[in-house]
Amino acid sequence: MSLRMILTPPYKHLIAQAHNGSGKTTCFVLGMLSRVDPKLTAPQALCICPTRELAIQNMEVLKKMGNYTGITSECAIPMDSSNYVPISKRAPVTAQVVIGTPGTINKWVTAKKLSTNYLKILVFDEADHMLAEWCKAFWSFTASCWPTVSGMSFGSSFGRTYSEWVIDRV
Repeated sequence: MSLRMILTPPYKHLIAQAHNGSGKTTCFVLGMLSRVDPKLTAPQALCICPTRELAIQNMEVLKKMGNYTGITSECAIPMDSSNYVPISKRAPVTAQVVIGTPGTINKWVTAKKLSTNYLKILVFDEADHMLAEWCKAFWSFTASCWPTVSGMSFGSSFGRTYSEWVIDRV
């Protein structure tokens, strides 16, 4: 059901809950890849993950699934401290899909290195965990994106409180 909602217009906000190993990552990666305009060299899909390990894992899935699409991607986490480039010296992000952690995404957006002007899809993987830890920052960031972006939250342990809280804000 959720894959059809993700891939078929009109796009709507979606909160999906499923057990581990059920294909949540495949669903949202397909959704991100399907919304990107390959001719537009600007961030169009953003996936925020609670940990760098999950961001790296999701990037690996994205690269495998999008291997022959020509769609560009970037992982918004410090990958290698020996090649660290300060944000002030970094070029603006032109990758079409960006996957990262809340802290780095927030720093890049604040420093105007990551534009949200062309975002079409915003995914929160393990949103239930991020909500518990990052409640205010999580929603203040998304508030600026909601009018033009279809949001998707994926998790394995959403509680009733989470769903009610999100519905009140959407």
